[in-house]
Amino acid sequence: MPEPKPDSRVGKWWALSQVGLEMVLPIFLGVWLDNRFGWSPWATTAGALLGFGGGITHLVLLSRAIDGEPGDSGEQRP
Repeated sequence: MPEPKPDSRVGKWWALSQVGLEMVLPIFLGVWLDNRFGWSPWATTAGALLGFGGGITHLVLLSRAIDGEPGDSGEQRP
């Protein structure tokens, strides 16, 4: 009798929550830097741009991996 496969939904939710943190944490870091050094609003703006860019890039890579498209794993489509 084959063993049951682990629930892959947990992994997908974990990956999405990680992407959310990747988008939000740079903003909080930018706010902290702005308050600490008086750089307002430059560190927050840079954090927002970096977080957005990194999060979107990670979402694209995750969607390719879920859809089975070739990506970073070195797979090649026939």
